[in-house]
Amino acid sequence: MAEWINPAYMNSGTLKELRKQFEKQKPIKSIQLQSFLKEDSFLKLLDELRKARYKQICTPDLFSYHEAEPKGILIDAIMLMASQRLQHILKEITGIRGKTTLYKPQYFGWKDYTIMNDMQKLQNGIVFFLDVTPHWEDVGGETVYLTPKQEALTIYPTANTLSIVRTSKKTRMFVKYVNNYAGKNKRYLIGGTILTNRS
Repeated sequence: MAEWINPAYMNSGTLKELRKQFEKQKPIKSIQLQSFLKEDSFLKLLDELRKARYKQICTPDLFSYHEAEPKGILIDAIMLMASQRLQHILKEITGIRGKTTLYKPQYFGWKDYTIMNDMQKLQNGIVFFLDVTPHWEDVGGETVYLTPKQEALTIYPTANTLSIVRTSKKTRMFVKYVNNYAGKNKRYLIGGTILTNRS
């Protein structure tokens, strides 16, 4: 599925420049790669995510979101997240290689959220996720990362954008409550983590 990826992100010079941008970010290293998929591939994936069957994953004092069993094109999307090409892009930008864990496709809609808690601690490594989220503004659902001292990074849902975030055992994360202005719109996400023993 590597042919889904915008060829601009295959260029070694581009990846070197993105590495510089990633390393400059403080206090949490991060970067967002916009227009990550080719437009036709993005629209095809969005259509499949909209048609997928989801179940709610909910523990009221911790989180509420929806998760799908991958089928058809969604399996291809998961394979893309695990592909050598994507792993190469992640390594070139972050310098990190390690064990990769992938998530099932998810969405956050009206009344969904996660709450920061010690049961869901992040680990040393990176989090990466593709936002497949059109028409999203002023409805909540942002992903927030915190250090022990401050709210350090907010990622706003942006269509066809791959977000990459360096994490540690001291990093915390939550997804803000999605309010009623979302209507029937959903924030669709596909991604995973790469863990490393580095601090």
